[in-house]
Amino acid sequence: AILGRVRKQKGVHLFVNGAIESLKKHPDFTAVIVGSISNSNQEFVDALKAKVENEGMSERIIFAGEQPFSKLPEIFSSLSVVAALSDNEGFGLTILEAMSAGSAVLGSEAGAWPEVIREGIDGYVVPVADQQAVTDKLDLLMQDPEKLIEMGKAGRERVLDKFDVQREAKQLVEFY
Repeated sequence: AILGRVRKQKGVHLFVNGAIESLKKHPDFTAVIVGSISNSNQEFVDALKAKVENEGMSERIIFAGEQPFSKLPEIFSSLSVVAALSDNEGFGLTILEAMSAGSAVLGSEAGAWPEVIREGIDGYVVPVADQQAVTDKLDLLMQDPEKLIEMGKAGRERVLDKFDVQREAKQLVEFY
């Protein structure tokens, strides 16, 4: 899945295109896009939906729309892989939220994600806007469901060990 505002800057098109190709090889997976769609991004989303329809993937690539904030923990914990493929990002919580819920992750080199994700342990990092890398890593992740579970567990342990709220707050106070 990919969660967040549904727009090009967030790399949703990269996820959808990668899912179209990877899902053809992995029939046990479904891709989900969760997030709000602003009026200014409706044309972008409509084009993605049309592409999904044209590829015959409407039942396997689901646009779930905006979900209540209270449902996000349940959504994250039900996912095998969470992608965050932004062109640019400050810190970005999506990856940490996914890892804390036990999901493997796929992040772009935007923001702090290369420092958070341990390559091949919690998930993978791909270059910004690199469609082939996104597709290749999605395919790799889907090849081994047992490895996804291991990555999810490793990511959760990493978040609990290195990124818990108390530790983050303490470091911010020490910094300032």
